[in-house]
Amino acid sequence: MKRLAVNAATIPFRQVVFKDRTSPVSNFCHENVRRYVAENPECSRVCGWLLSCGFIFDKHSIVESGDGSRFDITPLRFETPFLEHPGAEGDFDTECCSQIIISN
Repeated sequence: MKRLAVNAATIPFRQVVFKDRTSPVSNFCHENVRRYVAENPECSRVCGWLLSCGFIFDKHSIVESGDGSRFDITPLRFETPFLEHPGAEGDFDTECCSQIIISN
């Protein structure tokens, strides 16, 4: 993971509203993205990690639109680089812990 961190990039935030006129909620990125993708089938979920405080990786999900652009719909306190998970989405959901801390 540490070696992959150089590929992390800040993903732009996009304010969206669900069909019931509610908005995505902080700290519920996976649920927010699954719901958004269900309501917008041209979009897909991208699994990955937010990289913070050196080498702390927090599980996170963002949206990829039909044209390939990526955006984050979950409000964050700070702009944080995102690193796409290199494995399968199913592995990300079932086998990855919610946070990884790598020490020097």
